Amino acid sequence: MSRKMVLKKYGSIFIVCILLVGLLSGCGMREKDAKAYVTATLDASYKGKFKEYKKQTDATEKEVKNLYQENIDTMMQSSGLDSIGASEKMTEKFRLLFQDILKAANYKVQSAEKIDEGFSVKVKVKPLKCFSGLQDELTKKLEAKMKTLKKIPSDDKLNELMLQEMYDLMADKLKSPEYGKAEVRKVQIEKDDDGVYSIREKDLTSLDAAMFPM
Repeated sequence: MSRKMVLKKYGSIFIVCILLVGLLSGCGMREKDAKAYVTATLDASYKGKFKEYKKQTDATEKEVKNLYQENIDTMMQSSGLDSIGASEKMTEKFRLLFQDILKAANYKVQSAEKIDEGFSVKVKVKPLKCFSGLQDELTKKLEAKMKTLKKIPSDDKLNELMLQEMYDLMADKLKSPEYGKAEVRKVQIEKDDDGVYSIREKDLTSLDAAMFPM
């Protein structure tokens, strides 16, 4: 595999993110409950904070942690690390890095309003911008690194070198993450035929895309 192919493949691995979709009993739900539910769902999905989510959904700690780890698993699979033979050590480093990226999600649940279909909840989000231009920076670093080598490394060593440089760049940028202009998005909580409320998945996907833009 050439360096160009590797760089292209890893252009956007850090934006892969899938939110959890939790459930809440629909008995006597009020605006403050809806606001708390959305906050708990986002905190569990991004920050790895499960205490309030467990209260809201009656899920066990094991169930919630498994959902969170499945989320990370999805990110790892989408990253393509396995397909180019990343080492076990490097794969684990990126797994922890992805968790840090999720924790960098910038959101604040503002208010909830009762509507005919359930509840409409306003969430203020800021897009993560610290990875803007990462591909160009990585290319320059690799080109500079290659000039210092006496011989061209094997594909495996080249991939490992590229991944290490990518990891270092991303980890460094996460130390002081930069964000774009804040905007307010709405997520809707709907009640099904069994009287159980849940957040619309398409709204969570939209929210996620606003925080981690392509």
